[in-house]
Amino acid sequence: MPDTEKKCDEFPPLSEEFRTFAVSDSCQGQRIDQAISAQVPDLSRQRAQALLRDAGVTVNGTLVLKPSSSVQPGDVVVVRIPPPEPTEVEPENIPLTILYEDDFLAVIDKPPGLVVHPTGSVRSGTLVNALLHHFGSLSVIGGVTRPGIVHRLDRETSGLLIVAKQDSAHRALQDQFKARTVQKTYWALIHGVPKVNSGTVDAAIGRHPRNPKRYAVRPEGKPAVTDWVLLKSRADVSWLEVHPHTGRTHQIRVHLRHIGFPILKDRMYGFRNSQLKGQWIHLLHEYPGILLHARSVGFTHPVSNDMMTFQADPPQGFLRAIDWIRGLETE
Repeated sequence: MPDTEKKCDEFPPLSEEFRTFAVSDSCQGQRIDQAISAQVPDLSRQRAQALLRDAGVTVNGTLVLKPSSSVQPGDVVVVRIPPPEPTEVEPENIPLTILYEDDFLAVIDKPPGLVVHPTGSVRSGTLVNALLHHFGSLSVIGGVTRPGIVHRLDRETSGLLIVAKQDSAHRALQDQFKARTVQKTYWALIHGVPKVNSGTVDAAIGRHPRNPKRYAVRPEGKPAVTDWVLLKSRADVSWLEVHPHTGRTHQIRVHLRHIGFPILKDRMYGFRNSQLKGQWIHLLHEYPGILLHARSVGFTHPVSNDMMTFQADPPQGFLRAIDWIRGLETE
């Protein structure tokens, strides 16, 4: 599968990049946005669609604008990547818990309730605003509103995030996520007690048919696999260790709901306060998120190639709930 990279030197001030590849036999009849994503690892399908719409792709010398256009083996595809736009996000002095930092990346412990990057309805007070204040310079290949963001956590979820400072590190980390070599462990507190001590949910996830803000198990969705282990249970609640093998939006939340165990405080996916006894209300009432925490992350450093593993305890409210389940806190 030929996959070469060339820099455009004719116009130095623009610093455009060109990626050229020949379509492989396995991509016969495939949509061009899918082929680009498959054969240029650091370009997502969404990014490929944007480049197509912006007249940035040719096939055999002919401009192609429609992402649905098909390709054939041997077609020569040239993708023009424009220079990155400056970020539109303003730095803000928001406290951060930084577990690790070097010239290439950082590992952050995100609190629940903090949005990772600006969206249409949230323009400030996000993790990205804080990162720009603390680090000044971040990778830009994620887009103007997502500098440095290699992967995300939901607003309501706490825990570990890897942040890229340089584009080369960003691409290398993206490759690891795409290859599923990043090791992720979550803790979840759920309503209900599983009848077995461990299990795997292998169920595709797609947009909910009636609510575009939600996701659901859908036969036509993207493959998603989640392992879980029961750590402890008490009354009608349980503490799980969860290992997602894929990174679909809301994956753990959707999969646990699918098997009948919604995460505590996750009202979007089925949890109701009325499901719990009175002793739980005082433990959960003030907690600013759902009871899901990205507990640990392991990856290969993109420059040193050292294996790096980080771990962080959840916030105090989460820990008090765990203590109750373990019987270390009286009702």
